Amino acid sequence: MNEETLIFKAPDGILVIPVEAIIYLKSSGNYTLVFSEQVSDPHKICGNLLYYQSELPENLFIRCHRCFIININNIYKYVSYKGILVMKNQDEIPVSRRMRSNFQKVLKLKVL
Repeated sequence: MNEETLIFKAPDGILVIPVEAIIYLKSSGNYTLVFSEQVSDPHKICGNLLYYQSELPENLFIRCHRCFIININNIYKYVSYKGILVMKNQDEIPVSRRMRSNFQKVLKLKVL
């Protein structure tokens, strides 16, 4: 595989997903849900979010909340006064107060 695809271990086998197709990852106990453009239902993969935070390309993925890692290329809008991201699939993802300043630095946003 190349850098443009990621390989995940799933309960029923192996998933190969193009990086650009991943919208976000959501914590689900000992598992992680991957929301992608490929399918309407999320993929369930083995491993917790902390593991994937260290494995995903850090120039594309950022943890914005204790339960979410997002692909910065799939952000549609950031509603800063609410601390909410609207992703390209129209899902709303919270940005925690604790992670907001780091998130804004990564995106190079300037809040007035």
